[in-house]
Amino acid sequence: MSTWPLVLMGMLLAANAAGDLWGGGELPLPAWGLLSVVLGGKAAIGLVAAWVGRRAGLAGGTPRGVARAVATLRRLQGLLLLSFAADLALGWLGWVRSAVGDPVLVDEVIALLPTLAGWWAVAMAGWPIEKRLRVSRLIGDLDRGQTLEIGDGWRAGGAWGAAAERARHELVAVMVAVLAMVAWADVIVRVGWPPVGWLNGWAREAAVLAGGAALIVALPALVRWTWRVTALRSGALYDELAETLRAAGVRRPRLLLWRAPGRVANAAVVGVVRGWRYVLVSEALVEGMASMERRAVVAHEAGHVRHGHMAWLGVASAGLLLCGHGAGVAVAEAVEPAGSPNAAWWAAGAAISSWVVGFGWVSRRIERQADADAVRLLSAVGSPTADDDAVEAMRSALQRVAELNGVSTRRWTWRHGSIDQRRAALEALRGAALNRLPIDRTVRRVQWASAALLIAGIAWLTLGGP
Repeated sequence: MSTWPLVLMGMLLAANAAGDLWGGGELPLPAWGLLSVVLGGKAAIGLVAAWVGRRAGLAGGTPRGVARAVATLRRLQGLLLLSFAADLALGWLGWVRSAVGDPVLVDEVIALLPTLAGWWAVAMAGWPIEKRLRVSRLIGDLDRGQTLEIGDGWRAGGAWGAAAERARHELVAVMVAVLAMVAWADVIVRVGWPPVGWLNGWAREAAVLAGGAALIVALPALVRWTWRVTALRSGALYDELAETLRAAGVRRPRLLLWRAPGRVANAAVVGVVRGWRYVLVSEALVEGMASMERRAVVAHEAGHVRHGHMAWLGVASAGLLLCGHGAGVAVAEAVEPAGSPNAAWWAAGAAISSWVVGFGWVSRRIERQADADAVRLLSAVGSPTADDDAVEAMRSALQRVAELNGVSTRRWTWRHGSIDQRRAALEALRGAALNRLPIDRTVRRVQWASAALLIAGIAWLTLGGP
């Protein structure tokens, strides 16, 4: 699941909670200047993306040039997030509210629209590259003597259709869930129930958190509704993958075949509650991997389930946000005059910064543990040490994922690190005792630290927070 909408919505929530930097006072720019910065910045990013995509999609472009173009488009999406942060710092959300009022969700959605339009432009710019990669894959399939299935309407809609598919899979589920939580909290405040005085205000906070918890539980259903998926219930593929999941202790596995946009080869686990959890495998991954590689990928996802990684990521996130917020408040009290409108932004900035740094670090360790768990599952029954064949299966699966997605094994990502780093960590497992893997000790310490951060954050908020 893409982290781009998570960061986008996190910034909006922080601005919502902190209030505008300019506190409803005079903006640093006149209205026309603010609109020029907000709209002009997104338009400039969209134009650069269109040029990059068109240039890389030409027949004369080299594979290395295409890879660089894909990386550039990702950076432009990141630049959109920085641009949105600048918009909020200039008072964009406050200006929107001054123009339309504060009806439930309307002001937030309008504030998001320019950035979402920029995302759409970047997604459309990637169509020439995607089209070229698809043609290359078809030629490769022909060379390998495989049966071609080109009647899938892959040309339908062109750049617009490709952007719509990406939005459907990368944006809709997360944004609907977060906006629903914002609306729920807003409605509680407007209705005035539970009353502010109940349990010293904690009754209202509990009601907001209950709504958020309900949305987290319902997220798998939302994903199934919005993404292009088909339930797997029988057949050779189901038997192969379900057997791997059962061997890992996942009872009643619920498998979905995912028609990921752009023929992305990937797998994922969605859901934190047993019975409301899906394991997704993309069509490109199923078609492009050997049986042992597919089993390794599914065993990796089973490792996430077995160790409760989704829940622990939630604990780490909450702890990092609360403690980061507390640290920001402490800094603001030290450097800002009493009553300064900037104090809330110190708190929000510290909370987001601590989450970005800490969550990425925790997520990368969790991915390493899931890789090691796949080796543990695939090793010969009764073997006390990591099996060479199991290690090689997971290393081969990671290499194949990079090849199928057309990305460099050196490319580093915030949540996963690089393929080369993960393959090197797997190589170090050869002959290691399966019941005493170093990564297991590391993640245990991470879990204890996450729980401690959460407890400290709740204690600060309850006893000494604002």
